[in-house]
Amino acid sequence: MVMPRGKHKEKKVKKKITAVLVGILIIGLVSAGIVPWISNIVTGTVSVEGPVFYLDGSVVPIPPNNPDLVYRNLVLNSPSEEEDETYLFDGHRLLFISSPLGIEDFYEAEFNMKVWIKTNNESNIIQYRVVRVRPSLSTETICEPDEAITFDSHYDSFWEKEASCTSSGTINLDTGDRIGLEITGAGGTSEYWISTGKEHTDGYSRMEVTAI
Repeated sequence: MVMPRGKHKEKKVKKKITAVLVGILIIGLVSAGIVPWISNIVTGTVSVEGPVFYLDGSVVPIPPNNPDLVYRNLVLNSPSEEEDETYLFDGHRLLFISSPLGIEDFYEAEFNMKVWIKTNNESNIIQYRVVRVRPSLSTETICEPDEAITFDSHYDSFWEKEASCTSSGTINLDTGDRIGLEITGAGGTSEYWISTGKEHTDGYSRMEVTAI
């Protein structure tokens, strides 16, 4: 049976439209800057991995506007191979911040923080907070774990301290916003050392993001 010429043209048009739509979807995912890579395209389904933000001990090149706050880099998908330690003292705050994300929203997500840290006293605690960082460097809480991180008899050696929290829905952003991980100590005479890089800790200090 020979198909009419008009049917051939209609099928070609449909194939072209499908190809264009798939291309737009892929371009949109990549241009968002948050999707690290596309692993497979199977029967029209795009499979993606969530981003990982790695704590980096290097100083963020912006002037601090708060003497109690120390800024460090939070690097997307590219952990540093160089060993480094960031020091936190007496209740001050460390804020690890990404580069501007260049997107207007971020899907509802779970944030799993895995930080290699040690301290000077077994009774010390630390707290994590995932924040939206405005261009002015003001912060807005995205989520924070329900409980503080505690230490045991191995407090003076680096151990991976893990905690997680979930956003309350889609995260609204402006294109100049950053994602940040704030770490706060207990105050008093507490001291902390956070390790970044792989060689010293046999693992990276990082924040893994999973879509919900």
